[in-house]
Amino acid sequence: MIPYEKNPRKISDEAINAVAESIQEFGFKNPILIDKNNVIIAGHTRRLASLKLGLERVPCVVVDDLTPQQIKALRLADNKTNELAEWDIGELDLELAGLLDMDMSRFGFDSIGEEGFGEDFSLADGDKAPVQTMSFTFSDEQAEEIKQAIEDMKKTQTFKDYYDENNQNGNGNAVYLMVRAWESQNR
Repeated sequence: MIPYEKNPRKISDEAINAVAESIQEFGFKNPILIDKNNVIIAGHTRRLASLKLGLERVPCVVVDDLTPQQIKALRLADNKTNELAEWDIGELDLELAGLLDMDMSRFGFDSIGEEGFGEDFSLADGDKAPVQTMSFTFSDEQAEEIKQAIEDMKKTQTFKDYYDENNQNGNGNAVYLMVRAWESQNR
């Protein structure tokens, strides 16, 4: 394999290490794309991770059905399209929390445990399935007002009656009770 000499993608040691960890953990599941002259189209980081691991052979796919212009475009598109997707932080946090036995920081993630959710994530056994997490984006002012509303709700008797040792999702309960009160006023 020959690295593409004009590769515009900067490859960090952190990226190489994360890919090497992934290959060690899961095997080489994503082949390197090369052209008919063995020049890398996509997979420069995988190549460097393979060298770091001392691998002598890695899976490759020869792309021989594209024009040189299409290969150049594919090389750029392969890297750029990755950047266009965003994480749903709530779902990501739940997925990471479900992997308590695996150190996901090896792959570039900040690993979290249940403690990463704070005390209000504790749910009673009967309330664990299904669980939904929702993520919203607020301005700083909106976020502060919402946090204050949650804290104010936690001080009410309605909250105290609803929140007990069997139902300890404090923030979720507070938001639910606020929405329920709003709905009853607007029906």
